[in-house]
Amino acid sequence: MDLMRARVALRERPLLDVLDLTLRFCTQHAWAYAKMSVVVLVPAFAASWAAARLGGWWLGWAATIFFTCFAGVPFVALASRLVFADAVSTREALGIALRSLPGVIAVRILQLVALSASALVLGLAWFWLGTILLFVVEVLVLEQGGVGATLGRAQRLANAHFGDAVLAMLLLAGGPVCAAMLADVAGREILQGILEVKPPASMFRVGGSWVALVGWWSVLPLLQTARFFVYLDIRTRTEGWDIQTRFAGIAARAEAERQEKALGAPPMRRGIAGALAILAILSVASPAHAVLDPGRAQSDVDAAIHDGDYTFCREPRTPLSGQARDLCANATAIPDCAGFAAECAKTAAPPPSSSSTPWWRWFPHLASLPGVVATIAQVVLWALVGALVLAILIPVVRAIARMRREDRPDEKKEGRAPLPAEQPFVFALPTTTDEEALLARANELARAGQFAAALQHYLAASLRALDKRGAVRIARDRTNGEYVRACADPNAKPVLRDIVREVDRVQFGGEAATMEAATRAAQRAMAIVRAVPVMLLAVLLAGALGCGGAAKSIPRAGDDPAGGEVFLDVLRRQGVTVLPLRTSLASLPMPKAGEREAAVVVDLTKTDLDDDTRDHLAAWVKEGGVLVLAGNPFEWPKQFGATMASAKAPYDVTAKRLLARSAPSDDEEEGEEAEDDDDDAGTSSAAPGSGGSSGVYARTTEKGQLVEGYALGFKKAVERVATFPDGMTYAAVLAHGKGFVLGIASDELMRNAGIARPGNAAAMVAIFSSADRLEMRMADAEDGMSPPGTPVAALLRAGLGTGLVHALVATLVLFFAVGIRLARPKPSAPPRRRAFAEHVEAVGALYARTRNAPHALAAYARFADGRLRARMPRGTSDVAAFVASRARIPVEVAQRLWTRAVQAKAGAPPLGDEMTVLHELSAVVSAAMAQDRA
Repeated sequence: MDLMRARVALRERPLLDVLDLTLRFCTQHAWAYAKMSVVVLVPAFAASWAAARLGGWWLGWAATIFFTCFAGVPFVALASRLVFADAVSTREALGIALRSLPGVIAVRILQLVALSASALVLGLAWFWLGTILLFVVEVLVLEQGGVGATLGRAQRLANAHFGDAVLAMLLLAGGPVCAAMLADVAGREILQGILEVKPPASMFRVGGSWVALVGWWSVLPLLQTARFFVYLDIRTRTEGWDIQTRFAGIAARAEAERQEKALGAPPMRRGIAGALAILAILSVASPAHAVLDPGRAQSDVDAAIHDGDYTFCREPRTPLSGQARDLCANATAIPDCAGFAAECAKTAAPPPSSSSTPWWRWFPHLASLPGVVATIAQVVLWALVGALVLAILIPVVRAIARMRREDRPDEKKEGRAPLPAEQPFVFALPTTTDEEALLARANELARAGQFAAALQHYLAASLRALDKRGAVRIARDRTNGEYVRACADPNAKPVLRDIVREVDRVQFGGEAATMEAATRAAQRAMAIVRAVPVMLLAVLLAGALGCGGAAKSIPRAGDDPAGGEVFLDVLRRQGVTVLPLRTSLASLPMPKAGEREAAVVVDLTKTDLDDDTRDHLAAWVKEGGVLVLAGNPFEWPKQFGATMASAKAPYDVTAKRLLARSAPSDDEEEGEEAEDDDDDAGTSSAAPGSGGSSGVYARTTEKGQLVEGYALGFKKAVERVATFPDGMTYAAVLAHGKGFVLGIASDELMRNAGIARPGNAAAMVAIFSSADRLEMRMADAEDGMSPPGTPVAALLRAGLGTGLVHALVATLVLFFAVGIRLARPKPSAPPRRRAFAEHVEAVGALYARTRNAPHALAAYARFADGRLRARMPRGTSDVAAFVASRARIPVEVAQRLWTRAVQAKAGAPPLGDEMTVLHELSAVVSAAMAQDRA
């Protein structure tokens, strides 16, 4: 393992940065990971799927976990070799994994024993045992040691950074499970909603699915690589790998400078006065010589365009972007650039009238304001609203049109020519046994306009094909629906159902066969006859639709006039090492004392900076960094004190080339820091040269011509590197603490169409010579935003804060909705029974409503007669006298009431006094009966 050949930067990283590096690393080496996945993951998936089909999903998931314990070893070996080697083969990585297999088996057995022991104490011991056994595979693969030495080494690594080890362990444990659940839910939706394929049953209902297995195995390479990078991060912190690589870089740079001095200095091009000035600076401090040569810049541009086959001049990318249109003034000045000039002529807008000036000319920096982003967001929102309205209106309009067509009178009554008569529908299946012949006959019938017969032949061809494959059995006594229900092919069953639906509409529904129905049946019958899976058919159709003229619209390197390929190529040809930044600008490590750090180039037109990044860049420059900023000064850190200005036409720029720059002495550095601390109080720093580093420039200058006249203004004294004829500054060097900033008003000279104009390449090389570095790091578009500290901060920064709140509320609602149903059951109160008096009142109300009061009075009289005679003494028969004596009322009153009650007959017309008599008689009888209870 050679640390000096590491393909990634060995430095301290937070866990989120490690995950980001893992994703980029796997994407960069996607082909190597794809070959390894075919060799390892495909057989593992097949084995786990077979175990699930044979023994159920309990056995399937157990087999999946077992195979996962060993399937990740080849990916660890592959990642370890890709980091520390230039070329790695799949066979080599598999050989390393197989050689370490006995040790891995022993370690896995120890992990199983430790997990079982932890289960006895509710798994709490696993937080310690699991972290010890977390990196054993990496130690075995990288160090090729014994099991005992491996365990000791893994324990020391885990104890050194216990928190990172615990987080990595939880991520590796929960990652496959979450991926399986997500793949099951999302995959079933895609299969059913987009591809219209019958999805497997949900894993939450049957215990698992092949879609969940795909999700489990697909994230295994990413998680194993992430664990390997966590291991590298811990070893970097523990053993100081980053310091070792930096010292190695210093040694290599010193060796290069020694060889350069041995070969001799370049021939002198300047006079004796310039040489004496350089020698005077060298006597003060150690110099840095610039090797950028503007004299050969134009030849480098021509060679770069020819060797790179850049087509931005002859075949530019269309349509032209806004930045490319801004460079159209260079099209006629660039030799052999007719294609770019023609596109500019097509997109040229009419000149504005002299009476009014476009309002956007008054705000040159308006494009960088957040209001533009808000306007674009509103436009997108209204477009989505319009699409939603159309999605609602179109089905409504179609339904109304369909209703009108159905209500339209017969065509013959309106005098229209009748359609050609179709042959009667064929109710029996054709006797031909060849499905290809049936399919060809169906196509002939469809072309002849006999759509009903064509539908029947399409169904017959499908059934014949399925019968030969054993999915159905054709019989005369079976209906079309029975064929669908008996179909044993799960992929062909929904397709057969669609064909049967079209046939039944014509055969039993009385609908006329149409060309659209025949076309749909033909597509589905062909899918069944040719045995093409529905998913594969959809993929092939999508690929066929995308293989037309879309190939011309695929962008390629060097076809955009506003691209930066020529600029980077010219820098490399000038001897500059150009590399990507590989980290965010907010994570730049502070320069070390005595080290010559690479210059960082930031194009503010494509890289947006947030406030944290601006503050970090200012502090980084103050500690000795070299920063190149190109673009709107409103986006610069405010500590630099730069403002926007504008030059007068013509926009000819004059640039001077740096010969040497002296390093500041200790006293000068302290003075600059004091001046920098007073910047906020309004104190301006001294001019470069009076305090801090200063440069010696060549007497000759380079000329270039720009399209726009953007210029810079500074509150501090600066070294002006490039100027306009009216004295405005286009590029300047600003000292800030121990470092300095090379500021450029625009990025026009860094664009393909800008640097290709004759003279501009030399001006660009002269300007960038002031950076005084032979190694430059280029910032990408996403490097300007500081990385989030937590996953919640990442979601908030992505604009998903509202969605996160909605998801939290929905989760709480779902939690309570499900939890309430799963709570302890509460006994429900028994239903209240109605009193007998209510039933009596209801019966009475019924009698009153039906005018059956005589019946009620007669029924109560019979009831009272039976109750009273049962209590009368033997030998007595006068009920009225008995009631009068027991209720203590006059005999005449009792005789009247009893006589009226006995005379009432059911069905007799009511006299109107029935309810009164019934009420009085009830009271008297109740009083008489109460004497027995007393």
